[in-house]
Amino acid sequence: MEAETDEPRAKPRWRWTDIVMVVLVVVGLFILVRLLGDVGFETIWKQLRSADPAWLILGLLAAQLMFLTQAIVLRGASAVHIPWKPAIALQAALKVFGLTLPGSASRVATDVQFLENFDVKPPEAILTASIEEAARGLSRILLLLLVLPFVDIKLDGVSAPSLRTVMLAIGSVVIAAAVVSFIPRARAKVSNLAARIWSSLVVLGSQQKRQIGIFGGALATELVYALALGCFAQAYDIGLSPIELIAVNTAGSMLASVVPSPGGIGSAEAALTGALVALGVPAETAFPIALTQRLGTQYLPPLWGLICLQWLRRKSYL
Repeated sequence: MEAETDEPRAKPRWRWTDIVMVVLVVVGLFILVRLLGDVGFETIWKQLRSADPAWLILGLLAAQLMFLTQAIVLRGASAVHIPWKPAIALQAALKVFGLTLPGSASRVATDVQFLENFDVKPPEAILTASIEEAARGLSRILLLLLVLPFVDIKLDGVSAPSLRTVMLAIGSVVIAAAVVSFIPRARAKVSNLAARIWSSLVVLGSQQKRQIGIFGGALATELVYALALGCFAQAYDIGLSPIELIAVNTAGSMLASVVPSPGGIGSAEAALTGALVALGVPAETAFPIALTQRLGTQYLPPLWGLICLQWLRRKSYL
């Protein structure tokens, strides 16, 4: 019989990243609750009940095309051959991780682990993930610049998110910036990420075939999101032109990324609602559209993402 030791067991410590994640989740949920309160729970429920089920189903199906287009980006960014099936399954599995971590953080970490199983060395895997992120960001900027001159933005006399909600979002950005600025490890990670993205763009400059796959897939992903948004808007009898849908989707995505809450909880709904309101959609309809869009693109996909995640693990891809 072994003698028992009196030494106290080491208690698990919370890392600063865990604390930041918890804060961001709380902030995101608070923003979401504030939006619900601003519009009114009864009004939102009435709008949701009046939605056309056929358009809702069509929008949900259209949104799932994002897995294919995102897989195209991954295959284009990778220097090794990635089979279609695991590439597509990975995109669905990422929706599971996206509920607990900000989108870019979960995607980069999972991509690196996935690519290492294809004998891609860690530096090259990180470079591939950085290329993906750069392509998504650049595609959004490009699309927004192309369509914004043709969009009629209406701000006068239209309800918008409350000042408290806006200030909370701005405060979250300030907190995130302070974390990066005053914590050496966080500052180093941001600097390294920026350097990797820049080096990845230099590498892509001489590889036209990969450029087409990467940026074509990234642009197609944004168009898929816009298509799904159009279907969900039609469910509430709101007709938006393709240009307006692209503008709302890209502007909403860029604004939501400013407050990097896990899964975009709260920040994405606020950004989409604000973009729709700016186009003249009533706030009592804009928020249900944004909420339905998020259900179809972020909150429901993890259900089948879990199935894909289990398959990837059984096949030793993750």
